[in-house]
Amino acid sequence: MTEPVVEPAPTIDVFALARAHGHIEGHIELARLARLAPLLAASGGAIDWRLTGAIDSRGRPAATLELHGTLVVKCDRCGLNLDLPIDSESSLWFVTSERELNAQPIEVGESEALLGSRHFSVAQLVEDELILAVPISPRHLHCRVAEESETELERYRPLAALAALKSRH
Repeated sequence: MTEPVVEPAPTIDVFALARAHGHIEGHIELARLARLAPLLAASGGAIDWRLTGAIDSRGRPAATLELHGTLVVKCDRCGLNLDLPIDSESSLWFVTSERELNAQPIEVGESEALLGSRHFSVAQLVEDELILAVPISPRHLHCRVAEESETELERYRPLAALAALKSRH
């Protein structure tokens, strides 16, 4: 089950992929991801993905999703475009029913439980992970506006006059 996949991302049997310890890979054009689009400043480009099936240490059907690429978002400070590199790896395991999924405790740091199927949408999984990868407030590490604001604060010190008065008394 090792084959490169061309657009659009397939629907797969995640249980068969896990049993076979197989993998599939491909790329998804960002323009095709409608739920992600409102978070982006530009929808050009693509994200490379790779889904590798396995049986985890607890005997559950599982997979690892790797994503590589760049999203273009707006910086909340300056409003300019910001390249957000995506280089992530997520561990997942699959259940067969919603009842089983709802019975699972949420454990921080653990792999995530998902409802698996024989017609599982890889594109939706990739889009979900990309949405989660976008920060609530994306910002440049060294934003020009933030640096200008600090300079302005140094020039304009409204309480400096009070400090001068205090030193006279």
